[in-house]
Amino acid sequence: MSQQPGHYYAEGDPPDTVRYWDGNQWVGDPQPAPSTVPPLPVAAGQREVVSKMDRFLCYLLEIALLIVTLGIGWLIWALVIVLKNEGQTPAKKLMNQQALIEATGEPAGPARMIFVRGIAASIVFGIAQMFFYIPALILLLLVFFDDQNRTFWERLSSTVVVRT
Repeated sequence: MSQQPGHYYAEGDPPDTVRYWDGNQWVGDPQPAPSTVPPLPVAAGQREVVSKMDRFLCYLLEIALLIVTLGIGWLIWALVIVLKNEGQTPAKKLMNQQALIEATGEPAGPARMIFVRGIAASIVFGIAQMFFYIPALILLLLVFFDDQNRTFWERLSSTVVVRT
């Protein structure tokens, strides 16, 4: 991990606690977190961020599943997965990917998956596409310029996609 030494949120520790990172390993017991501690990136935990190519293949699989199931089967499957609080869509489930909340490392819950990642991001993308195709294309291509391979909707919902 290339994170600088300091106090950070550590995966697996109780909520609202921090632990000291000495640059190589966690040191000491969890301590109550002050309100100004930066979150430790999920990628720095024991989770592997999904590659750009795997993200693209997952996107293609999502489209194929939507077409094959006429959208209805995909919607039912997606709702079952999302309501189980797994932070996954049907394609992510098949490809062993999961959307985690960046600050805590917990799976993205139904509110984040449906409202922020789904509805709000779709509205913003639709508005960008309605006015100009260039902003919509930029939103789609953000994944290529992010160190954690995040798309616009992941940035909006403060999530990151990792391998399960």
